[in-house]
Amino acid sequence: MKREKTFCEVILANLIGDRPTAMASEVLSRITLWAQKSPTKTLLTFVDDAGIPVATRTAQELDSDIKALAVLLRTPSSQHSNGFGLSGNSTSVVLLVYPPGLDFIIAFLACLTAGVIAVPVYPPDPRKLKKDLTMFVAIAHNCGATVALTSANYAHAKKITQLQEKLTRHQGLKWPDTLQWSVSDTLLSRMSIKQKMQLWRNREVEGPTTSDIAFLQYTSGSTSMPKGVMLTHANLNHNLKIISSALCAGKDTIVVSWLPQYHDMGLIGAYLGTLFNGGSGVYMSPFTFIKNPMIWLQLISQYKATHLQAPNFAFSLCARKSDTIASLKYKEINLSSVRHMINGAEPVKGDSIDAFYRAFEPYGLATNVIKATYGLAEHTVYVCGGDSTRLVIDKQLLETQKQIQPIDNNTADGNTSVKEMISCGKPNRKDYGVEVCIVDPDTCHKMQPGNVGEIWISSPSKALGYFGESNTTMSEEAFQARITTDTEVETSSLYLRTGDLGFLHDEELYICGRLKDLIIVRGRNHYPQDLEFTVESFPEIRPGCTAAFSSLITKNATNQSVEEELIIVAELRDPKMQHKASLCSKIRSAIVQEHGVKATVMILLPPHSIPKTTSGKISRSRCQQSYEQNTLPELYRNEDILLSENLEDDFDPDTTAKVPQQAEEADEDILEFLVSEVAQVLEVEKRQIVSNAPLQNLGLDSMALAQLQGIITQRFQIQIQDEILYAEETTLETLQAVLQGKEVVCGDQNAVEEPKQILIYNLFVLYAFLNQYGRRIRADLMAEFQAIILAGGSGIRLYPLTDAQPKCLLHVNDKPLLWYQLQLLENARFGEVLIVTVAEMVPPIEKYLTCDYVGAIKPVICQVENGMDTADAIRAISNKIDRDFIVIAGDLITDGTLHHLADTHRINNATVTMMYQPQTHKNRREKDMVDCIGLSDSNRVIFHSQAIQLTEKFRITKALLKRTPRIDLHSNLYDAHIYIFAYGVLRVLMAKNEMQSIKSDLIPFLIGVQFREELWDSSLRELADSKRAPDVSLVSPPPSSDSLIQCHAYILPQSAYCERADTIPAFNAMNAEVNTRFRLPKSHLANTMRQIS
Repeated sequence: MKREKTFCEVILANLIGDRPTAMASEVLSRITLWAQKSPTKTLLTFVDDAGIPVATRTAQELDSDIKALAVLLRTPSSQHSNGFGLSGNSTSVVLLVYPPGLDFIIAFLACLTAGVIAVPVYPPDPRKLKKDLTMFVAIAHNCGATVALTSANYAHAKKITQLQEKLTRHQGLKWPDTLQWSVSDTLLSRMSIKQKMQLWRNREVEGPTTSDIAFLQYTSGSTSMPKGVMLTHANLNHNLKIISSALCAGKDTIVVSWLPQYHDMGLIGAYLGTLFNGGSGVYMSPFTFIKNPMIWLQLISQYKATHLQAPNFAFSLCARKSDTIASLKYKEINLSSVRHMINGAEPVKGDSIDAFYRAFEPYGLATNVIKATYGLAEHTVYVCGGDSTRLVIDKQLLETQKQIQPIDNNTADGNTSVKEMISCGKPNRKDYGVEVCIVDPDTCHKMQPGNVGEIWISSPSKALGYFGESNTTMSEEAFQARITTDTEVETSSLYLRTGDLGFLHDEELYICGRLKDLIIVRGRNHYPQDLEFTVESFPEIRPGCTAAFSSLITKNATNQSVEEELIIVAELRDPKMQHKASLCSKIRSAIVQEHGVKATVMILLPPHSIPKTTSGKISRSRCQQSYEQNTLPELYRNEDILLSENLEDDFDPDTTAKVPQQAEEADEDILEFLVSEVAQVLEVEKRQIVSNAPLQNLGLDSMALAQLQGIITQRFQIQIQDEILYAEETTLETLQAVLQGKEVVCGDQNAVEEPKQILIYNLFVLYAFLNQYGRRIRADLMAEFQAIILAGGSGIRLYPLTDAQPKCLLHVNDKPLLWYQLQLLENARFGEVLIVTVAEMVPPIEKYLTCDYVGAIKPVICQVENGMDTADAIRAISNKIDRDFIVIAGDLITDGTLHHLADTHRINNATVTMMYQPQTHKNRREKDMVDCIGLSDSNRVIFHSQAIQLTEKFRITKALLKRTPRIDLHSNLYDAHIYIFAYGVLRVLMAKNEMQSIKSDLIPFLIGVQFREELWDSSLRELADSKRAPDVSLVSPPPSSDSLIQCHAYILPQSAYCERADTIPAFNAMNAEVNTRFRLPKSHLANTMRQIS
């Protein structure tokens, strides 16, 4: 019997007209239809971090790109110079390795058109290969791909960093040798639309059938056994129909999405769903959203988006950031166009939905548009979604007997023994052949409504299984399950075992958690997301960064009793916070009160360190594995006393490393010189330098290596080749061999013996070193701090030098000033920097960055109004700042390091940390006015009187002297114009518009209110609260903390160079000094460019 169309399908049919069926994938047929009916309609738009479109595709452009690339994939190279010669009918596999952008979706749809299996993968980050490349290699080997498609930008990054060989040699990782890498956007850019369509018309290959595999969606399996879900064209067609019907989507659908394009929710829900219905999509990188969540809402308002998708954390994040709207440029946001918002891909929390409504209903967001949604890759993506109905149930009955007992909402308020569940809608759709059952996972018996069991699905969207022979057994168990009774098989239908636990109530589906993640402690079931929610209710814990799991633990060393115990791993917002033991005690108490189970072990981690899947979810299995292997980057561990009392210290001083033997007598002079110079460059003692350790392990960054190269050239009249100096395996003994005239081949590991371990001569020195720098010296600062260069200065005192170009582009030793600040940040492992300037300076700076600058750092130009002072400029870009930030003047050159400044900031949990340069005979400035700075023993800035005359009097109060009995007065310190600010300082700037200058207004203000709490307004109290618990667990003795607002100084060594080009004499002196200080040949930049090319 033919079913009748639903109301939404009738509307859909009227909107899109007759459905073409020429291709296996209906989304491809429909794109062809849109190209014929509305060729100039923009279907896809991709924006940058500022929300500005950087790539678009009309229906006609998209259709021609897809078809041309599809033909090239199937055409032999003998017939076309750019042909791949792949066979169709799902026998060829292609990896899609693309950074965020439109090139990916074009390549994906081209693979579907050509009948080759597409495999979307996360593109390994050239800067984090050890983390990313492992899974990439596992997927490539599992699927047997022979071709990898990518974009020109990614291919260039891969090439210049020599990923295939150099960077992976010592990590035991290697890019697959069998992959043929090709750049798709370059191929397409060489052809016109007419040429592309002519190529399509002349094709000699047939397309796939609906039963062929369209693509593999790799789920979060282990690296040893990645699981690629085999999805056919029929699966995709069916699921897109369900989505379109459930969401009432059509040609007027407008999507704004930041979801990862290689993940099922982003790929199918955001991209293919939009194209299937003929709507329009606006897309951005996930990193754009994470850096600035408000840009998502801004674009929703700007493009009048109707349909949106996001995981639960995004709703919480936007709600927390909603105060940005009231104070910044987002005041005009209007969300009244939104009709449907999917909340899925992770456990849906009522508190997050409520917070989002509270935050954005004033901006036009309609009620009941957020739909809790359930789906999984094994069912293509979508199963069901609903109106987020709330159901309050008996929590104890759920945990002990897996049964549901609804409780009246009137009696639920304040009752801690109840739990609120959120409905994901009615999953059973007979009109689409979708059947969802709740089944006992052990007996395979169907369970009655009101009981918790495993969710099983029978549907045309159910995938074929997992790809590869190694996954055959797993596929049969997961995709070919049958429901049984006590005596026989109840039905012939084959079901998908989702591994998810849930129940049906009033025909609506409620999700309880994952079967494999279920925690059973002493016979009681606990769902990890419930425990994680309790932990994350503490403001000190980062939202969405907690893992709860169980592990077998030996509780007593005598009788070896082993029990399953609860383990909690969580990231701290502020790794420097104090009172970690107290926090763990409070969390443990809350878990006991709310869930009746004790966390035997609690581990606190730094931000961005907890294992996650490629789609951003917490990987509890990897957390458990890392815990059991003792590889978690622990900041603090809190264990149950019954467990910890039996632990013994296994430190054995006899097993510590021995001092390496001295070099041969003839070599001592050269090696001693090199050790001495490196120690001076690093500002450490000579005994800490290990001659057979790789230079990069010693902490020599690119700037320090360049200095060392110049020193060697001056002393020995020998130019060390860059290939040797910058090689990962190069040691001081390598350089010694070169200087002695011995043959050294870069990359030959037999040339110099690889040290088995880095040797430290003095354990006490090591202990003090680690304590002082919190184990983070030479670490990547980008995750903790945001970098800002203020490059908008007019340079009026440098006229006429600045008549034709900005001050920041004035050349010092054949390089613009801006290059030195970028190099300073690159040496600190920053990958991105905000360059703040004014309109007339944007074109020349952009030209330099695009055409001449060569480096790993990504500059982002932020334009501000003319006439703005430094504090005004920071206020103007505050919406782009999301963490503590470093501010650097655009006319500065220094060979100091940002790591020491950052260490001072961390150790003192400072509000602001300022870099000062001591006066020497070389940098003495003849001025009648000086700054008088008062410092405590710990270099806390007690007061700062600016630009006073040498004979002028200034006042110090008795109260200040009482608080700080000893104050050292300095009139020989210069402000280096490099600062680190706590993120909360932005609130002060926003509240005090009268502040214009950082040095003249903001810094004196913060110093002045340190000890005067009676002057604090709400912005200062919020700033103080954000810095309330400094972490001094690694420092002895702890710094004094008699105020929650602290201003500290980091004073450069006298040997360091730090100058500003603020006058013509200073600029001239800088050129002379930098030439000898850095010892860089004038052709250094050109040499670097030639090496990269």
